[in-house]
Order: sequence, then C-alpha cells, then structure tokens
Amino acid sequence: MNAQSLATALQDAVDNGDGSYTNWFGTFTPTGGTLSNTGGISHEEHGDLWISAMGNGLWIYDPNVEALGAGINGWIYTSKFFFPYFYVKTGNGSWFIYISGVEGPGGTPRVFYNTIAKENLFLSKSTTDTIVGVASGNEAFSSLVTAVVAADLVDALSSPGPFTVFAPVDDAFAALDPNVLNDLLTNPESKSALTDILTYHVVPGRIPSGELGLDLGSILRGEYISGYVETLNGADLRIDTTPFGVMINGTSMVVLPDVEASNGIIHVIDEVLLPPADIVDTAIGNPDFSTLVEAVVKAGLVDALRGTDPELTVFAPTNAAFDAAAKALLENPEATGSELVEALDVETLTAVLLYHVVGAAVYSSEVAEGPVPTLGGASATISVGEMGLMIDGANIIATDVAASNGVIHVIDQVILPPAE
Repeated sequence: MNAQSLATALQDAVDNGDGSYTNWFGTFTPTGGTLSNTGGISHEEHGDLWISAMGNGLWIYDPNVEALGAGINGWIYTSKFFFPYFYVKTGNGSWFIYISGVEGPGGTPRVFYNTIAKENLFLSKSTTDTIVGVASGNEAFSSLVTAVVAADLVDALSSPGPFTVFAPVDDAFAALDPNVLNDLLTNPESKSALTDILTYHVVPGRIPSGELGLDLGSILRGEYISGYVETLNGADLRIDTTPFGVMINGTSMVVLPDVEASNGIIHVIDEVLLPPADIVDTAIGNPDFSTLVEAVVKAGLVDALRGTDPELTVFAPTNAAFDAAAKALLENPEATGSELVEALDVETLTAVLLYHVVGAAVYSSEVAEGPVPTLGGASATISVGEMGLMIDGANIIATDVAASNGVIHVIDQVILPPAE
C-alpha cells in the first residue's frame, strides 16, 4: 500500500490482504481496488459510500443519511481526532452528531444525538423499516410498541400509509397514572380507549417538520405557525411553533423531528396526548360550565351536542355569565344561573342554547367578522372589540377548547336570539 497516496484521514488504514482495509473509520473496500483520497468504497457497516479525504477530515456521502430527514443532504464529516463521531450538516446549517460503529443498510440502528435537545439519544434506521420497525428497534419507544401491540395496530401502522406519528418516549408513558396505564395495556375492555389514544397520535400523510413550522430560519425571524391537523382518531391536534420549537396541544414538545420510516415519518414527543372528549363531556369536566350543563340536560340537547355530523362550534357561557343573565332577566339581584334555567320553559331554553351553536367546527383562526348562522335559525354577529373577538356583544374570553366533535369558545355573557 502506497502511504504517499493517502490523505491524513486515511493513513491509519491497514491492508487486510483481501482487497479491504481497516482503520478508525471501520473496514471498507475501495470500489476500484485501490485506496485513494477520493472515490467510492464499500463499507462493512454503512454499505456503498463516496468519500473525499481532505487534511485531517473525511467527507462521506451516505444515501442512508440523506433518507433520515428533510434538510439532511447526505454528507457527513468526521475527523479521526473525534472518532467515533460523525457530524451531519443539515440544510439549515445546524449539525447532528452521527455516532459510528453501527450498521446501516441492513436495517440495524443508527444512533443520532440531537444537538437541539442535547440530553436525548435516539436510534434511527434506514428507510427500509416501517414506523413500527423503527420504533421496535429503539429502546426509547418500548412502551409505545407495547401499546401498539396491545391495541392490535401493528399491521395498520406497517401498511403503506404514509403516516405521520407523534411518538411519545417511555418517560412520557411513565408520567401517566400507573394503574390507568396498566388497565389500558392489559384489560381487554380498555382496548377501544387505548386505540383512541394511539390513533390520536397518528396523522394521515407525511408531514415533515418544515411543514409543522420547525424551521430554524423562520423561528429566528419570529415567523411562527399555528394550526390544526386531523388525526386518525378524528379529533384535531393543535400545532404551535414557539421560540423553543414545536408544541403539540400546548403541552407536549417535539424533541426530535423527522425520524424517517418507509411508510411515513416520526416526530418524537415528550408527553402522551389524550384525545379530547365530546362537547358535552368536555363541559361536564369543567366546573365553570355546570350551569350550561344543567341547561343542556333540561332542554334535551345532550345527544345533539354529542353528535358528529355536522361538527359543532359552541359559544359557551360561563357560570358567571348565567348568573348575570339571571339577575337581569329575573330582575332579582340574588338570582343565580340555576334559577334562570329552572324558570325558563323548555322551548325558550332550547332556542337560547341553539343560538350559541354553529353547525361547523370553526377555530379562532377561521372566525371572520360578520353574521354567523346558528342552529337556532337566526344569525349571531361576530365583531372585534377592545378585548378581541366578540359575538353579539359578548367577549370571547377563551378560544379553541378542542372536543372530539367540534370546538368550544368561552364567552362572558349569555346571548339571546333576536325577538320574532
């Protein structure tokens, strides 16, 4: 072997006598049979690569790296002084640390260290693996895999898809009530609930992080994205970009985006997402809506507000709003919202409640000024006041409370339909 023909990065190579060489980079065979500064090699761990040696560094083109995510262009860089680390430069200028000593093309794990979330190590595989295969090969997803098996979703998530999966790590499952988690994983009667939870983490189609807003340049410019994606569960996930990254439903952080699979893409998250209840159960679970729930029950609208066709938007008055309406309508400064509900006949109460309901799921980002038809037949009016959005003069004090069959916006007054 002619040492004069080698760059510094390759000088440690030992001729194995069979056409292959071994150095700190591993064992490889030059495709032309001669070791040189630039050219193709067949590597025992990484398959067919193209290398270019310069000084103390070695640039390697690895198509498997290119497949690991948008913005990673396939080139990795290493120096023998930093072995066993490879540095992968992404399209936005950031770097991942790519740890060698693991196989690639055969589907065995590759190890990445996310420079954004420095405390996390994750395994990534070549794109011959499905979403289930990638998760199964990663110890950080053992609880998720157990849940997928218990819910009989292995075949579904191994199908062509494509899918986008927001995958909670084991620590996220460990944060759940252990009794509840055990019941979900072992009780056959809880299989439907487990399926609902898991499918709430899956979105049809392949959505890379760039489309979620996790783009370093955009974040530095303060260009954030908020929106919703519909899951296989049928309910929506809220996506918000922040200076810290992408948040899901305002609580869960995407800690590692763009783990590729043959049938989609995985975004690693730090919290298990629980699907929302329907509008009625969401209201029942909020003590500030107890009077509204009383009114809905008396009016016989429970089944209607649990319906899914069409989805609904409810402008929900708080208990304080009902109390204020009671004092005005009953002309009694001591009257309560419950007393108002009791005083109104079913027909009148129904008309009032349906005036708070729109026959479509309309999030705050989609609300426009002007008339909006209600299920009561008349149209309420959306306007913009000093405090923000209003409906018929009532302030919308909280928006986008997600429900499985629509969305709730909280208002500070009971609004009344126009007199006939």
